[in-house]
Order: sequence, then C-alpha cells, then structure tokens
Amino acid sequence: MGEEPMTDAEATGLGAGWEDLKRRARVNNLAKVPDIEVAVTALLQDQLGEDARERAAFQAHKIAGSAGTFGLPQASDLARQLEKLFAAPGPGPERGEEARELVAHLRAELT
Repeated sequence: MGEEPMTDAEATGLGAGWEDLKRRARVNNLAKVPDIEVAVTALLQDQLGEDARERAAFQAHKIAGSAGTFGLPQASDLARQLEKLFAAPGPGPERGEEARELVAHLRAELT
C-alpha cells in the first residue's frame, strides 16, 4: 500500500511555504551584506582590521550556503569569491576594486 498522492491544496501549501522560506532567506542574506561592505571600504582605504576581515569572510560564507540552498547559484558563487578573498589574512587594497564589484553584484543578485 503506497502513499496517496498529494492533493492540489497540499501541494500549493508546500509551495507557498517554500517561497516564504526563500523570501526570508533573501532578507536575511541582504542583512549580512553591510558587514561585507564595511570590510570592502576598509580594504580600499588600506585599513582593514582582522575583526572586520574575519566578519566579512564569515558573513560571505553564510550567504554562500544559504543562497545555494535557496536556488540563487550566482549569489552563492559571488559570496564564495568574497569569502575566499577575505579568508586569507591580509588582502591588500589592490583587491579592493575587485571586492567592491563582487559585493555590488552580490547585492543585486539578492534583491
């Protein structure tokens, strides 16, 4: 005896729940972007401290996983690039423009 197929109402409810999860993930991910932007600004000014660098890498890591889970592969890839950039100790200001472009594209993908 197999399971009975889902009714349309059940399927619609699941779809609506998934869409709500995706929407909340986008909002949560967007809330993490300012921490990365702070690090980018500091990087451009050659004033990136260890705490800001680590926080940016951590936030980018969280965005990368969440965005990938919720069907945003481009945002996930951009976040992984930012994570890698900030994960290495001491990125210099020469990486600042690259980081600025990545975070701008990330923000656009999440909105």
